[in-house]
Amino acid sequence: MLVDDRVGQILLPDEKVIDELRGELRLPTRTIEQCNGRLVATNQRLIFLCEVREKPRQDTFPYKSIERIVIRNNFKNEPRVLFEADDEIQMLQNIIDEQNVEPFIKNVQKYL
Repeated sequence: MLVDDRVGQILLPDEKVIDELRGELRLPTRTIEQCNGRLVATNQRLIFLCEVREKPRQDTFPYKSIERIVIRNNFKNEPRVLFEADDEIQMLQNIIDEQNVEPFIKNVQKYL
């Protein structure tokens, strides 16, 4: 997997990217600030990088704060990735390349 400059700048010295998904992250406490971007899985944490240039944003979720990560389909049978971090459920929806969801989940679960 290629690591672009933005991801490369925020990786810790012993951290490496293992997978990523593109979609829209809905944060429960900030539903107005939904953003399309990339959910990047590293060997230490999940990092969401918002792709809106006017308001670049990143959210990080260390694996020690994630209780579980699962796939749940919506009423249209489209997959969503749900993970519980710090007692709040985060959701990645409108996922591009839906066939990559299951491998992504399996890669992350190895580190939980």
